[in-house]
This record gives sequence, structure tokens and C-alpha cells, in this order.
Amino acid sequence: MKKISITFALLLLSVSQVFAASFDCAKAKTTMEKTVCSDAKLSALDDELAKVYAETRKELRSRPNKLKKLIKDQRDWLKSLKTTKAEYLGGDYERRIKGLNHSLHLARATAPTAIGPSKDTVMRRLTEQLTQLKELVSKAKDVEISETLESNKPEVCNYIWKNIQEATVPEPTVNASTVEEKKQMYMQLREMAFYNQKHFVDMGNTPKDRNMYNSLFSYKWSKYDRSFSEYGERMDATNLLFIQPDSRTGFKRPIFVTILLDLDEKGITVDRQDLAPDGLLQDDVSGLGNGGYSFEYYANYLTSEEPNVSGPENLLGLLSLNKEVMFWTVHKKSLTFKKNWKVVIQPVRNPVDGKDISCSFEFDSDS
Repeated sequence: MKKISITFALLLLSVSQVFAASFDCAKAKTTMEKTVCSDAKLSALDDELAKVYAETRKELRSRPNKLKKLIKDQRDWLKSLKTTKAEYLGGDYERRIKGLNHSLHLARATAPTAIGPSKDTVMRRLTEQLTQLKELVSKAKDVEISETLESNKPEVCNYIWKNIQEATVPEPTVNASTVEEKKQMYMQLREMAFYNQKHFVDMGNTPKDRNMYNSLFSYKWSKYDRSFSEYGERMDATNLLFIQPDSRTGFKRPIFVTILLDLDEKGITVDRQDLAPDGLLQDDVSGLGNGGYSFEYYANYLTSEEPNVSGPENLLGLLSLNKEVMFWTVHKKSLTFKKNWKVVIQPVRNPVDGKDISCSFEFDSDS
């Protein structure tokens, strides 16, 4: 005899009893319970939901605040069910199971013992993404190339488009997964920023200017105390450090990249940050957002179903071309447009003035 799982039991029990029992379908009383018991598909979905919910609860047993939120979310979902029709309940169940599965994977990824993927794993995934980008570019037709935020165009974007097939995945200098490794990396970044700042201060400024800059920078440096709790919830993040050497100016351009392998292992999430002159991390260096996030990563925050993504849509990654480390994204545009693909690569350094610009490539493709 089928037993109603924990799903409907939650509505009837207090939070302290919430995991105590299931109910025999022979004793089903409400219309909702009877609907689930009488429909084979709903009954199977109910079992699946209960299993994923129980696994998520178990994963969060040592994190009471998150466990409490999970319980509340499940009770709220049950109370939100307004229909007793099997065809509609099935959709509600499927969406909730998908959300709970994400919560389960996220709970495992953020466990205190979780560590990030190895450098080899990250590099392999980045290489796969870049390969897909090159395949798409090879099929591009009627390409429109533009450089964002620049009036005097140095034709950098044309150079990038022409040579994109030669681009490679940049080799990181550091791979940090544990909290201690992340702390060490940030100290390394700050030392590099300090070197850059000192170099800037000493480059042809008057003694008065040098004293002013040194005084301001020393004050900021001494007062700055970063909290390492602000790096995000995902404990399995892998942090990579890239360095762009520039012999022309003497600056070392550090790039800090946070990478998450998607929980469903179908994509990658990349967030790139450059250092500001005072050694602090900044989210944006060119007036454009530097973070790229997959649909899967945001699924935990969506109230509706995820978009159906297929093929090389909404890809992102890093590439290295002529010693430059660049961040790239691919977006699939509406098929009603003639140019249905858009590739953005940024920030790209203008060889004329050294400022960062963004390259945008729009085209149609057979893909």
C-alpha cells in the first residue's frame, strides 16, 4: 500500500514533528491526499520529492539556520498549492523537485568540508568553452564589429576577431580553494597592487605629488582590513590569479578570477575582478559588468522554470591573446534579428592610451 510521503505530512505536523512520519493512503482524508494517492505519476513524484527533501535536510543538519529556512520554504510551497487537479499538481511537483535538487547540490557545495575543483578541472572546462566559441566564430556571417566606450577607435577589436582562432586559455599562476589559500592569494594580490601603486607614485611626479600620493596610499593601506566572509556562499569556488606583464609601463596587471563549475556540470560561472590603484578589489574596471553567470547558478533564486538552454548559448570564459587575458561572453539573440549572435570580449587594452575598452561582435550563424 502506497504511503503518502513526508510532503503532505508537513502540513499537519508542527516543525518539531516535521520529519516524524508518513501517512498510509488508506487513511487519506483531504482531496489533495486522495489525488496524489490515486494518480501513479503524482505518487511517484511525491516519493521523489520526499527523498530529495530528506537528503537536503540531512545535508543541512549541522547548519540550523539554513535547515530552518528549508523547512519554512517547504511548508510555504505546500500552502501555495491551490489546485487538486493532477495535471497541474504534476507541474508544481516537478518545479519543486528541481528547486530542491539545486538546494541539495548547493548545500553539499557549501559544506564546511567542501573544496574547490582542481586547476586541471577548471582549465579543461575553460578550454571546452573556448573551443565552442571558436566553432561558433568559424561559422559567423555578416559580422558587425564595434568598440564600446571609445571614440578614437584603434581597431583593436578587428585584430582580436582576426586572431581569435589562435587564442588560448590563460595559464593561472595560483589556484586557491581553501579559506587559507584564498587569504594567501589576496595578500599576494595586495602586494602586487602595492608594487603598482609605488611605481605609479614614482613615475615622473613632483616631490609634492609623490608625498601626497604616498600619504594617502599609506593611510588606506593601514586602515584596510578585508573580511574573508564576503567571498560568497559557495565554498567550492576556485580562485585563479592571472598576471598581464607590461614592459612598456612597468606595471604588472593582476586579474583575480573566481570560477564555479555549475552544479549540473553543464557549464561554468566566471567572475573577473581587477585591482584598483589602492590595492582594493573592484567589481568593474571599464563601465561594464565583469561578472558572467550561468542560468544554473541563478536557478536557486528563480521562482519560475529556468530558460531552456541548448547549444553554445550564453557561454563565457577567459582567453589569452598576445599576453592579454580577456573575459568573453556569448549571447543568443532573438531569431527575428538578422544578426542572432553577440560575442563580447572585455576588457581589452587600447594600445594607444592603455585604457580598457570592450569589443562587441554581432553576426548571424548556421549554428
